[in-house]
Amino acid sequence: MSASTPKNIALIAGPITGHPKDAHEYEKTITLIKHCLESSPNAPDLEISAHYGGWPIEPEVLNRADTILLVSDGSDQDESMHPFYRDDRFAILKQQMDRGCGIMLLHWSTFHPARHHDDITEWIGGYFDYETGPGPRKWFSKIQTWEDTVQLATPNHPILKGVKPFKLKDEYYYNIKFRKSDPGLLPVLKVTPPDQTQPDTVGWAVERANGSRGFGFTGGHFHDSWWIPDFRRMLLNAIVWTTGHDVPELGIESNLSPRYRTMILTGNNHPAHDWRKTTAALIHAVELDPRNLAHATESPEKWLLENDPSDYDL
Repeated sequence: MSASTPKNIALIAGPITGHPKDAHEYEKTITLIKHCLESSPNAPDLEISAHYGGWPIEPEVLNRADTILLVSDGSDQDESMHPFYRDDRFAILKQQMDRGCGIMLLHWSTFHPARHHDDITEWIGGYFDYETGPGPRKWFSKIQTWEDTVQLATPNHPILKGVKPFKLKDEYYYNIKFRKSDPGLLPVLKVTPPDQTQPDTVGWAVERANGSRGFGFTGGHFHDSWWIPDFRRMLLNAIVWTTGHDVPELGIESNLSPRYRTMILTGNNHPAHDWRKTTAALIHAVELDPRNLAHATESPEKWLLENDPSDYDL
């Protein structure tokens, strides 16, 4: 590939399956990432595609990808909830990894079946292991939600260019399953769980023997976190790094205007007016802008008595 050829990034969002609003916002996440990279004043030349529903409609687009980012459900409740474990997708992914494509997994998409330990640790370094631990639940890895200062575990890593330690409340996954010896693996981010005295790795990077790169980060539960500049810079750096590009000295710059809130006042459902479907479609439409947080009520009078309209922007 010539130096002038843009690196290709395939962003994949899994289906939304029922978390509360502003958590596990897969579609909003990749829409926001695409916007930040395309509007960045110092990002390298990139060709970015966004794919919804867990997989590209035309999987052939992955053949051009220099890195694949997935944010989705995991495989612990039902393997088919993880986009990689449906149909022949894992085989397709393996083809991409074998040719040297990078990969990046966020939050719940770091959950993988233990039988794929060798492939997953080769490609991305580590994963949430929910099958080989003690007790009836069998979880080796762990989950807790708390606020912590995220520590830069390898400060000179390119992913951390321009990044300072930052406070982050998140649903952290930790005690991640790594290979016992992996010379290409480095911890990137650490936090200290409330029940531990030593920090644990929640973000890591791997460089594979074929020169390709992987990055995993177990945070990202709350969509609001994207408005933390160092959180955003770190993840944008990681995406660029996994393509094989050099990361700019000060990291990838980006700006997000403040979030805004929309209240939709709708009527009671009626046989001739399916307000629930209409309202759901309207919420989806306005939230295509990932900055928007939309709510709805079927009781405008009650809502006006209990809320201050000035708290909303629209």
